Amino acid sequence: TNTAATVSNLSYLGVHGKDLDAWQSFLTGVLGVSSKQSDTDLQVRFDEQETRLRVIKGDTNDIQYAGYEVDNEENLLAVKARLDEMGYTTELVDKAQAKEYGVIGLVKTHDPDGLEIHLVYGSFPTNPSYLQQASADL
Repeated sequence: TNTAATVSNLSYLGVHGKDLDAWQSFLTGVLGVSSKQSDTDLQVRFDEQETRLRVIKGDTNDIQYAGYEVDNEENLLAVKARLDEMGYTTELVDKAQAKEYGVIGLVKTHDPDGLEIHLVYGSFPTNPSYLQQASADL
């Protein structure tokens, strides 16, 4: 097992939100970030990554999952192996499901309090027009 493989960054968060319109107003009007809203969720961009925060319509305002980055597939599998050895249940999800979260590789597990944790690598490149639009909005 590669003991040097570690998590490098927070990649994204998923939260439930009771009022998507209120979240949209706060995020775009107060924080000035870009977002896309559907009937079921709000995908928020703070930088070049497609989605850093997903607000999912729900009955609570509470965190649902957190995604943490590792450098590559080798490190993802090494961290998964370490968690397995420690007795945590892990799931390596298929590429199609990983793509739904904007990443190439994804392992799901839970922290000791039951929060869903995603270990991920390889976010997809962003459309460069976002950076041009963000500059124009300033």
